[in-house]
Amino acid sequence: MAIQILGCGNILKGDDGFGPAVAQYIEKYYRVDEDVLIVDAGMACGEWIVPLVHDDRRPDRLIIIDVIDLGLDPGTIRTLKPDDLKLLNTSYSSHFFPDKETFMELVELGMDILFVSCQLKNIPRELSMVLSPELKGIVPKVALIVAELADLVLI
Repeated sequence: MAIQILGCGNILKGDDGFGPAVAQYIEKYYRVDEDVLIVDAGMACGEWIVPLVHDDRRPDRLIIIDVIDLGLDPGTIRTLKPDDLKLLNTSYSSHFFPDKETFMELVELGMDILFVSCQLKNIPRELSMVLSPELKGIVPKVALIVAELADLVLI
């Protein structure tokens, strides 16, 4: 497989479900070739990423979709590389991501890794499957960004 797309997040925690929402949108509206794997990884992103270090069949490109808190306006989109993560003062995900060294090892093994992220507005304390209007409104835009990175076309 040439490309793996991971939609990361907890769909029961409001804006945290953004990654899975984008992954589902792509599956619904884009033609996905056999060399592209789209995964709603939920809270288990690390379970999908860490084994790639030892897998000779690892994808050439890994695209991770997740919300991020950079103190920007809600819905602000950023495409980041693993080196950009050093800009963050705190952990960059609550989804059991591996440490930065794992990402750097994958890069050294030849994998192109991209984080397509957006600034969250709110992660509620109570259970909610509803994205904020700011994030719900940009799901198609982020899906298009990911589709372009994966050479996908609309159905």
